[in-house]
Amino acid sequence: MLKYPPKNRNYFYGYRTRQSMESQEKWDFAQTFAAREMIKQAWYMLTIATVGLFLNPEEMLSMFLSFGFILLSVIIMLVKTENKLKQKFKQAK
Repeated sequence: MLKYPPKNRNYFYGYRTRQSMESQEKWDFAQTFAAREMIKQAWYMLTIATVGLFLNPEEMLSMFLSFGFILLSVIIMLVKTENKLKQKFKQAK
């Protein structure tokens, strides 16, 4: 999404929330900001996964921890992007 963000608002591709779809300006900003946040979260998960390789946790524990980190990363990305949208576009209301 960072290299080729969707140009127009749509329901199929991109960072789609009620707030990001309110205007084209919000849409454009949300696409690039969310893409950068996804890349940051991917680096954090890669670091955690690398550490996990050396700790060698039990298989079920490893699965639950992986799922938890992925879910946490998505939540962090959503919260940061929505807060940034509110902060940047609050004066527009």
